Amino acid sequence: MAKSGGWKGFGRSTDQTFAQHAIKVFICRGCGAWHERVKPAACSACGRMDYDEFPSRGEAKAWMRLRLREERGEIESLERQVRIPLLTVHHRTGKPVAWGNYIADFRWRDVQTGETVVAECKPGGQMTYESQLKVRCVEAMGIPVTMLT
Repeated sequence: MAKSGGWKGFGRSTDQTFAQHAIKVFICRGCGAWHERVKPAACSACGRMDYDEFPSRGEAKAWMRLRLREERGEIESLERQVRIPLLTVHHRTGKPVAWGNYIADFRWRDVQTGETVVAECKPGGQMTYESQLKVRCVEAMGIPVTMLT
């Protein structure tokens, strides 16, 4: 399910076309029905108008798998689209300076080990150069990033 071991294990995309081909998914919060590509005004199954939006089918499937693990009690505090500030040290003052943000796809706490897991879900494990750079920076700050497959 998860591939760990640092950013070197991630594949590299030479362009950003895979993001353009991803199919957006809208999951109804009422009945769980999946709607693809275009956000409907109301769910065709239950009529509700609130959805969880995902940039790709793979990320939506990963979210559903993680929700099942949370229901079974294996993980807790599951979050999506978690903003992590990227920090560096100012060369004169020695104080931390935020220079950007990394938005992780998922974060949760493993019940058995007690550690917090930050996970990334990319199609086929392919990451743009910018994504790889941000993952390397987050890992340099001491936060390991796991790749979900």
